[in-house]
Amino acid sequence: SASLSPLLAGAPQWLLRSSAPDAFTHQMAANASNYSVQSQGFDYSDQSQESSTVSTQRVDHSDQSQASNHSEISTSAPLLIQMARKFFIADAPEMSTWLLRNHSSAAIEFYNDCLNEEAIEIWLHRGFERLSRSRTLDATEAAAILIPYYGHFSIGLKPRPDPEEFAERLLRNSIHDKSKPHILLCPSNNPQRGRDAGIGKVMGKLKDAGVNVWSVGIERNPSWQSVEPERIVPVPYLVKPSGSRLELKEVALHKRKNSSVFYAGDVRSNAITWAGCNRSMVEPLKAEENAVIKLFRKGEDRVSQSEYNEFMKTMEFCLILCGDTPTSRSLASSVIHGCIPVRIGSRLRGLCEKPCKRGFGWRITGPRAPHLPYSDRIPWSEFPEVNEAEFIKAPAATLRKVLDSYTRERKQSLRDILVQVQLGWIYGWGSPVKSSEFGAAAEYVW
Repeated sequence: SASLSPLLAGAPQWLLRSSAPDAFTHQMAANASNYSVQSQGFDYSDQSQESSTVSTQRVDHSDQSQASNHSEISTSAPLLIQMARKFFIADAPEMSTWLLRNHSSAAIEFYNDCLNEEAIEIWLHRGFERLSRSRTLDATEAAAILIPYYGHFSIGLKPRPDPEEFAERLLRNSIHDKSKPHILLCPSNNPQRGRDAGIGKVMGKLKDAGVNVWSVGIERNPSWQSVEPERIVPVPYLVKPSGSRLELKEVALHKRKNSSVFYAGDVRSNAITWAGCNRSMVEPLKAEENAVIKLFRKGEDRVSQSEYNEFMKTMEFCLILCGDTPTSRSLASSVIHGCIPVRIGSRLRGLCEKPCKRGFGWRITGPRAPHLPYSDRIPWSEFPEVNEAEFIKAPAATLRKVLDSYTRERKQSLRDILVQVQLGWIYGWGSPVKSSEFGAAAEYVW
């Protein structure tokens, strides 16, 4: 007989980590003993391919990968297996597709010009709609329910749809089994913007009704997503692709300047007060021959996007610094451009070690709730991390000590990983409303 774990091996890792003892989980456990599984390392993806860069227990959920022949399963368990790896998209058009039909020109203008991350809400919804092999049109077959919600777009509409009425309609028409995870597809980027988008009102209504609520988030930040950090599924910040699919693959494979280091970013004057983060700590690196450091203060000219992309393309290591909160867009930029990310400090792992301090607008989530996306696909522990306190005392020497431990073969291994996962950090090309060219972000989330 089989345990629940292998039967759920095709489900997303965030779902397996759920601590909610709901009826769905209990039913899955009760049914598990009725089925025979012939491999503990089972891969339930439709067409998966093996990878040498991650654990063999990792599952590739991509709908576009190659067929697997390294494991077998009894054909007597189709329903359970399908449930373990299928999602249902809740029918809530008044805050998604209806808005597009009735405000199409406004939607195109908003999503083309808004802060990058506010377009994730539509990219993910449209991306999940395309995953026919992982999607079911029968909610009873689904392991989880996805809730599209164009909260940021709705802010400027007149009259504006009411978030609480939206939640009430969901409860009446689309939510049939409250115990299943219901995931809001609307990541915000700060507490005020999350409130403006009505995320708190929607989540509050659903929680009050006893719904097992989750959310995607660019940071595991309850002030942004109005749910506990453990119930936030980390997704990447949105970087607009600077070239075609083929061109970006070539960028990731581009020859690098050996041991070169790059960082460009705003000084973030509030970060010291809000998080104990002083980005000026990188300024001494400006004197280093192999380093390009661009730190901007208010009113100063920044590097252009094309210059930034060129540095990402040619430099070997890219520094990932803290800010007002633990996360920033620079991690996604470095991965997409094939620049090995070097974390300064442990904040992205959910920790807050000195000089980090509790502050405004974020929470210390702990090691069980890191902010790093796709931890089931990317071996983040293999990538460089520098002790922040030691770096502040001696930036160049501390950084050199860590980077010198990476041999040419080890660096190539990390770059191979970045090439392999690149598409998972891309939501799509072109207009979020009209484009038919998608990255693999939705596949990676699921």
